[in-house]
This record gives sequence, C-alpha cells and structure tokens, in this order.
Amino acid sequence: MRTFRTDDIISIEFDIRKSKNGTLYLMHDSTVNRTTTGSGKITELEDSYLNSLYLLDRNGNVTNEKIPLFIDILSGFKNQDIILMLDGKGHVYTEIIELVKRMKLDEKCIFLTFNETDTKVVSNSGIKSGISVLASNELEWKTNLEMVKNSTNVIAYINDNTSQELAAVIKKAGARIMTDVNEMARNNGKVYSPEYYQGIYLSKTPDILITDFPATVSQIFCK
Repeated sequence: MRTFRTDDIISIEFDIRKSKNGTLYLMHDSTVNRTTTGSGKITELEDSYLNSLYLLDRNGNVTNEKIPLFIDILSGFKNQDIILMLDGKGHVYTEIIELVKRMKLDEKCIFLTFNETDTKVVSNSGIKSGISVLASNELEWKTNLEMVKNSTNVIAYINDNTSQELAAVIKKAGARIMTDVNEMARNNGKVYSPEYYQGIYLSKTPDILITDFPATVSQIFCK
C-alpha cells in the first residue's frame, strides 16, 4: 500500500489479489511469505488459512493485524475524502469492478492498468472511475488511448522514458499525467532532495505524483 497526491487530495494505492476461494485480499506479493506469518501463493490458499495469519512489520516482527479484505477497505473509506488507487494483480479487475460498483464508489477510484487485457476489461466495464494507461512512448500512448477512448477520465502513467514533448501532447489531449517516484525501490527507501521532486514537476508537469513520502513531498510544494 502506497500513497500519492493529486490536486492536494491524498490518495492511497492498494494491491489486490484473489484467494483460492475467490475472495479479494490486499497483498502486494504473489506469496504471503514476506509479509505474514504464513507461506504459499495467495491464489492457492484457502480463506480459512489466510484469515488465520498475522501481518509482519517492516522489521519482521509479528503484529496483531490480519490481511485486510478488499471489501472492508471499500467500506472503511466510503465516506472518507480519499481517492483509492487500485492495482489488481493477476487479472482480477472484473471482480474488483463488481465490488466498486456495488459500493457505489466509482468516482472515488483510479484503476491502474499495466497490460492490454486489464486496460480493455476496465474500459469496457463502463465504470466511471479514472483509468490509468502506460505512456512510455508515443506508440504506447496512442495504442492505449485508442483502447480507452470511451472513457472520460484517462490518466497517462509516464516514466523516465517519456519525453517532455509527449507529456505536452498528453496534456493537450486533455488527459492527466501520473508518475511514480518510487523511493523504496529506486532510492533505498530514502526521501530525495527537494530539488529532485521539483525537477520532476517542471519536466513532466504531473497531475498525480506517487511517492512513499507524501507528507514530506507535500511540504516541498506547499512552501
């Protein structure tokens, strides 16, 4: 689970996987080995086993927390002023969309799609949520934009390979831009200098900046 900011609204990213019973849980890894007291691939584990596990903290200590259910997350944030960014793992967007629609939270969600299959599923569902698509280069952007042309809330997910020229084209098309700083993976879990974040903003002009340090980064742009 990570956080990001858009128009000064705090949002939270959730990684969602399906158990052997078809229940949706929050879990980044494909296995429960690293983050819980158990072991095994979540897609091969029964709910009864998953519900018996406890989460570990970042130091490997056992906590009193259980693996969260996606339905409980939706219920808990239903009346909160927070946007939910949903990253479905293993092509589970059909089930995710069903729950989001049932809870009437369409307009409070952004769906992250990293492949053609998931992009098509979300786009064809008619859901009113934001849909993010990859935009590393012009061809990728045009291909994905064509798939989501019926969506009124397209978000281009750019990276270091995305040129400033393409970022400008995306903006001109009326789409928002999202980019990920990813300090945990790219900077040994440490916050960058203020100049680094300001440089990203000036070069890519993102509407949504994903960061592992939302409070710190927000202060940089509030000065």
